[in-house]
Formats: sequence, C-alpha cells, structure tokens
Amino acid sequence: MVIIITLTVNYNPMKVIDIKPPYEDWKILVEDLEDLDKSNYIFRGQSNYSPNDFKRWDIISSFNRYYRSNHHKFSNFLAQQLETGLFKYCYGKYSYGEINYLKKCTILEKVYFLQHYGIPTCFIDFTKDPLIALYFAMAEIRGNSGGKISQTGKNELYHPNFYISVYALNHKLMIDQLGVHTITKEFNLIGGYHTYGYQEKDRIKRDGYFLGLDLYPLENIENPDENYNLKNQEGCFVLYDNEGNGKCLSQHLEERINNISEPIIIEYRLDFNSVLKHYYRDENPNNSLYKYLDQKQKTGRFLFNDIQGLKYDLNFFVDHF
Repeated sequence: MVIIITLTVNYNPMKVIDIKPPYEDWKILVEDLEDLDKSNYIFRGQSNYSPNDFKRWDIISSFNRYYRSNHHKFSNFLAQQLETGLFKYCYGKYSYGEINYLKKCTILEKVYFLQHYGIPTCFIDFTKDPLIALYFAMAEIRGNSGGKISQTGKNELYHPNFYISVYALNHKLMIDQLGVHTITKEFNLIGGYHTYGYQEKDRIKRDGYFLGLDLYPLENIENPDENYNLKNQEGCFVLYDNEGNGKCLSQHLEERINNISEPIIIEYRLDFNSVLKHYYRDENPNNSLYKYLDQKQKTGRFLFNDIQGLKYDLNFFVDHF
C-alpha cells in the first residue's frame, strides 16, 4: 500500500502596508522616522479627524474623494479647465497677481499651484521630510481645552484611540519592482494621460487605474521661485487616479501586487494626546511636539510664505507661551 500525503502550503505574501502600533511618546516616533533611509521614502501626514469625529483617512486624491459619486474624470478636468488656451480665455481676466503667472504655465505647473490652494486634483501631497509630514498631520487637529487628567497623570483631552498617521512610501520599490513611471516636465499630462502609469508586467494590470510618481516637481517648473511653498515644504506628489471607484492607494496596491520584498507603505500612528498638550502634568511646557518642530523650522511660519502658515499655527496657540 502506498500512502500519498499531500501537503498544502499557504503562501502568505508580504503585505503592501505595514501598520506600526500606536506611539504614545512623540519623541520615540520622531526617532523612528529619522532612522528611515530618506533616499528611498517620501512621507505624508494625515490627522484622521474632523471637527466632531475620528476616522482613519485613506490615502486617496482630493479629486476622487470629492467627485467619486459624480463620475467626473480628472483627465477631462485637465483638458477642459487647465489647457493653456482655454484657461487663458476663461480665467485670464481675473485681477489677482498670480493669474499672469498661471496663464503662461504648463498644465503640470498649474496643477502644482492650484493644488496648494485646495483645488481638487489627483495629485496626492507628499514631502521628502518626515517632520514636515508630521506637522501637517497634527496641524489639522482642532484645539481642545477640555478633557481630564487620568490617575497616571496623562492629560486625556481626546479618546485614547484617536491618532494621527504619518505614511512613509518606498518610492524606490515602486519604481524598481513595480515599474511605476516618474513624471518629468517633458510629459504631456493631457496627451499622455491615458497611457500613463504602470509598465505592463505579468504581475501588474492597470485595469483603468493611473499611477505615477512626481518626485522632483521643482525640476518641472520653469521658474521654481514662483512656487515658493512647494520648495519650502520639500513637496512631491503621487499621481493616483482611481477613476472614482473609491479605492484608496493601499487597496489598489494590495489587490494587484504580490511577491514584493518589503512593504511599500509604512503607517506610523501617534496618540492625539501626545500631539496637542503636555502629555504629563510635570512636563516642561516648552517640551511639546509643536515646540520641537518649531525649533527644527518645520511649522507654518517656515513652510509657507502666505497666511496659510498662520492658519495652521493658530491651532497650537496653547503651546506658544
């Protein structure tokens, strides 16, 4: 008698996103972020918070977040709104100073500028500096003077399960292993948009999604000084257009990619209570995350050259004095 035993091996591929346990001490988080190889990663901060609620935000473009149910296409927006001749004809009579700059910009430059002022696009903001990402994650939290002191001395202004997120995205892995394209100033964003994205590989299917990396946007601008905030913030972008189906960047990658050598995205989480107020009653009032970032010149007054820096910094008035 021959007995045949069949062994089933369950293959557990490396996950696309690695979620770190929440940090309670911002100093440890800063150390871990600073330890990453900055030549491989770009960073994004998200607060996960609205005025009355907490919900973990997905990595998704503002365009597809706002228009996901209206079937608007970003490629149509580019062609119908930002094409040089049409833009000049429709909007050239505006009187504010920057309009003369915008009228002669390429479509890509217009996207950079308008993105900064909240126009929804499929370019997702990232930065090359993790401390800048950390600032933007905490700057969206609304100040809170209520709360209570726990028996351990913690200032519990927020529910202990509330956290901000800082994402580290391995752009080198996306380029080397996934064949994601990078955007250069020679690229015709309208003309080439529908052929833009992944190289065709056996393990990758585009399936109507568009993905690209814009790691050096200042090199794509004729006069970089005109977009001073992009320079101050060490800004870069991920172009991700999910065509309004609601799937965020990590979902897209998880559904279509396997056999990667390491996670593409690392998510770091930090407790709200460590962000806004002095975490312990006997802590030095100057020993706060805002003060630390201000000393490192990573707060609004350094990252902006307009009133938006003040808008963000005003959330931290308690930490200023």
